[in-house]
Amino acid sequence: MKILKSKTLYFSSIPVILVSMFIYLAMQFDLKTYPSSTFRSVLEITYFITSSLLFIIAIIGLQQLSIARNSAKMNAKREAYKLAAEQCSYYLEVIVSKVRSH
Repeated sequence: MKILKSKTLYFSSIPVILVSMFIYLAMQFDLKTYPSSTFRSVLEITYFITSSLLFIIAIIGLQQLSIARNSAKMNAKREAYKLAAEQCSYYLEVIVSKVRSH
């Protein structure tokens, strides 16, 4: 799976969140005065679309969290192997040479 840049995900979700907040507020105030108009229908359709988009963005965000977790585990393992190799090198160069000299 391709790793998405977190800034891209963040900036692409901001307009969706703002639009859904605007539509929610518009539905709270304007639907009482316009009970059966095309404006109400448009608001409802866009409200449902933005809620679906928010759901999709949330799923992508959760996938990014799992990718980040796996990446952190891999980096920790890599650093542990690197430290082990350095310690083995130190043991071979310093400790073994001191033991042999005595």
